Amino acid sequence: MGSLSARCVLLLILAAPHAGHAQARGADRGREPEVEAEAAFRAGVEASSREAWREAVGHFERSLALAPRVAAAFDLVIAYGHVDSPRGLLRAHDHLVRLADPERHAELLDRVRPLSEAALDRVALVHF
Repeated sequence: MGSLSARCVLLLILAAPHAGHAQARGADRGREPEVEAEAAFRAGVEASSREAWREAVGHFERSLALAPRVAAAFDLVIAYGHVDSPRGLLRAHDHLVRLADPERHAELLDRVRPLSEAALDRVALVHF
């Protein structure tokens, strides 16, 4: 019996690192969307810095789909403003408004308000 107990303890010792790795992999899988969202966001920022606005839109859209964040929504509004897509800009603005805290993000909301108002005017003109 003593030898069986010793083998069980040895198995537990040998298995413990693998269980830790499995838990870490599980935690990583749970964070994968956030990690992918961050990578997409960074790619969007990089594309924006090159003024590759259509590319930036795609990256920010992906980032928002994976993990909705105020920064990605804000940058998406800006990017849509550069690709002349008033409907896209309005969708992004709505997303930003839903995510943003009116007090904490007041400056960001104020910065995009003129863009959304201009986009709304353009969309309204198309309907008439």
